[in-house]
Amino acid sequence: NGQATQTVKDNALVFNDDNIVSKVDVSTTELYSLFNEVEAEYEDVNLLDQTNVIYVKTPANQRKPGEPDNTLSVRYTMINDLPRARNLANIELRQSRFDKVVRFTSDYSGIELLSGDIFKLSNPSTGFDNKLFRCLRTLEVEDENGRLLVEVTGLEYDDTIYDHSTERETNPAGGS
Repeated sequence: NGQATQTVKDNALVFNDDNIVSKVDVSTTELYSLFNEVEAEYEDVNLLDQTNVIYVKTPANQRKPGEPDNTLSVRYTMINDLPRARNLANIELRQSRFDKVVRFTSDYSGIELLSGDIFKLSNPSTGFDNKLFRCLRTLEVEDENGRLLVEVTGLEYDDTIYDHSTERETNPAGGS
């Protein structure tokens, strides 16, 4: 899933005190777990679909003080050109900078939320007022009284994660 349209954001499912039945846990990625380089393998169309590797790094001015080098290794099996591989690697890096994760249990109204969906969270104890998150996971659970509930895990969402430059291959297979 990429950048959400304004309509998707406007119509996102809202979680608040009316449908959250647990506390809202907020966590962040610890400094030593942040990724600041991606080593991306892809099948390069210019090399007759042989494996090629690119390295994309977080600019030094965007790294946190004392942040150690930490490389994420990925293999893009459905990508065969450099511009797409580079754009996906940059999205991975930017996403790691937005590291706020929320977990809570909602009443059964949360069952309509699917992984990848955008949702809004309003919760006075966290200071969130319709803050956007992308759903990472939902899990249907039953409480001790037999009520069906939904455990929700979401990752902070921001449109800028999906910004990318338009690139052209310098030597595309089969011509210009």
